[in-house]
Amino acid sequence: MHYYHTLIKHLPQLLTYQSERAIPIGSLIRTQLGRKAVNGIVIQEITQPEFECVSIDEILILEALTTLHLDLCKWMSSYYFASLSRCIQLFLPSPIWNQKPKLKLDEQKIPLNPDNTHPSKAHHDQPLTTEQQQVLSIIFPNNPTQPHANPPIFPLLTPNSELRTSPTHFLLHGITGSGKTEIYLQLIKKSIQRGKQSLLLVPEIALTTELIQSFSEHFPNQISIIHSKRSDRERIQSWHRIHQGHTKLILGSRSALFTPWKDLDTIIMDEEHEWTYKQESSPRYHAKTVAEKIMQLRVENSEFREKEKPILLLGSATPSIESYFQATTLNSLLEPERPRSRWQPSTLNYQLLTLTHRANNSALPTVTIVDLREEYQKKNFSMFSEALQEAIKQRLEKKEQIILFLNKRGSSSSITCRDCGFTPKCENCDICLTFHAKLKDFQDGGLICHYCGSYQENHRTCPECHSAAIRHLGTGTQKAEEQLKQLFPEARVLRADKDTTGGKSDFEEIYHKMKDQKADILLGTQIIAKGLDLENITLTGILIADIGLHIPDFRASEHVFQLLTQVAGRSGRHKPGEVIIQTYQPYHPAIMAAKEHDYEGFYKREIAIREQHLYSPFSESVKLIYAHENAKKAADEALKLYGECSDLRKHRGIIVDYSPNYIPKLYGKFTWNILIRGSDPRNLLTQLSLPPGWKIDVDPR
Repeated sequence: MHYYHTLIKHLPQLLTYQSERAIPIGSLIRTQLGRKAVNGIVIQEITQPEFECVSIDEILILEALTTLHLDLCKWMSSYYFASLSRCIQLFLPSPIWNQKPKLKLDEQKIPLNPDNTHPSKAHHDQPLTTEQQQVLSIIFPNNPTQPHANPPIFPLLTPNSELRTSPTHFLLHGITGSGKTEIYLQLIKKSIQRGKQSLLLVPEIALTTELIQSFSEHFPNQISIIHSKRSDRERIQSWHRIHQGHTKLILGSRSALFTPWKDLDTIIMDEEHEWTYKQESSPRYHAKTVAEKIMQLRVENSEFREKEKPILLLGSATPSIESYFQATTLNSLLEPERPRSRWQPSTLNYQLLTLTHRANNSALPTVTIVDLREEYQKKNFSMFSEALQEAIKQRLEKKEQIILFLNKRGSSSSITCRDCGFTPKCENCDICLTFHAKLKDFQDGGLICHYCGSYQENHRTCPECHSAAIRHLGTGTQKAEEQLKQLFPEARVLRADKDTTGGKSDFEEIYHKMKDQKADILLGTQIIAKGLDLENITLTGILIADIGLHIPDFRASEHVFQLLTQVAGRSGRHKPGEVIIQTYQPYHPAIMAAKEHDYEGFYKREIAIREQHLYSPFSESVKLIYAHENAKKAADEALKLYGECSDLRKHRGIIVDYSPNYIPKLYGKFTWNILIRGSDPRNLLTQLSLPPGWKIDVDPR
């Protein structure tokens, strides 16, 4: 008889079951919990206990999780202070966890192309640029990729001995349009040639229409697409294809990390700086940290030959400050004269790879900054400056296309009574409601909360003073669309925001209309800021660059710089391009750096500020979160725990702050945060007796 610790879904503790036959660790089984039939995961074989055990009835999936998956879950449970059950559930989507009959791949009648990507023509490799060849020669120093029959001869960059023995973790810093995707393609080809699996992570699957099409053409019937909008049947099919090794390339958002891969040797994180790689519910993991741990476990649990070590590649035109610091820290080890920081992070070092030119030798777009204060003085109250209006007119005359970016959606930010100052707020969240001209069930538009989703009818008069002087303030994509059509009635305008791209294929349809030149102007929010490579776009207009600059977050300037740079990079990829940035703060460092395409300059300024104030990457941090319906209760609990944290600050360099959340009331609850930062805040956390109701966010973004 064999005895196993088994995890039943939603139960906090492991239960012990018995089986007459040996069951591989990680198998999904069917058993009884009281009178109820339940599924569970076999975690560990143990010696015979002193009590009687219920028998396992059936094995549903052999090794649904490998021992490496379980090791990763145990590490995540410890590192992120999350239950083992929650971590394991990441690997087992509900349709798999809850299944009853044993499901075999040959019973599913999976189409040859499971993701319905039907390439119209075969994809041919593009010639690699000099820089791309050099990047690949560093990643594969013993066997550089040469995909062409008669490749040009380039001098290979030979890493010195220290770099060669460093971990195979790379940061690819390539300007927009430099061909990072081609590097990804070559890495995945090498992985498949070795019979291995690859994982390509993207921040949002909706933004990767071009990427999916390209990789599906290169790897037909070998790719599985993972994202939240897939049906249960599609998720089951993809899960089993990956589990049985039929999938060689897994492409998806952060959840794709937790697919049942078995022979993974390449992980690529595209747009690695994006905040969407951070999970906001327990376990509050960051995809980059988990990817690093996966690669560590792969090396520890496998016999990789020196030239076949697993590769982790981060790619971005605007790397996160933390990642770039890790990469330049490795380089500084080779430069003794370079000053060292007073504190170095314990995380892995990365080797920095750079692509400084666009793949087709096109120039980066010229960037013009328009001071909106001057527009106001000229009595131009439109959302479009005179310079931007003229530029749009010229592009329309040339039959060229335009992208207009606004970091908001809706018709306007809020409505306000100009007599008494009343502004309607959400009853559940402490934020102003946003006016939408087109809202279901409301003929004259309505007011909606972009957090909890509650809505109410628009106010024609002030509900407090009954004045008719109630006005819409601020800007939104709907309002911008209206003004745009008034200024250019002949233009074909598409709007892309969360209101117009909620359906499964909405954004894909918008993309194809732009690609087929059935539209002239694409107006949108962050959904259009990245992932678009359209030949005829020669003008990008950023309507208000200031949004986000004054959020109480030390990363605010970084996020704005990244966003502006990414949006600007959509222009001029195949023809000379132009970018017009409208702002009330033309001399802000983030905006000036974006104008000059100056990542290095922005990084040097930002890293100096962070070192001075001991922000990341010069400290690690943990955020404790408490929310309660009663405002006083929430504040009192935060103050009480803050005092306990302060008493425990025995190690040097630990800083503890507490404050109400940036939005104090969300979803009907008042929220307070305690931020602990320093060289090892997790150690302080282990000494706390954390009361019920508190949540833990390790490495908050």
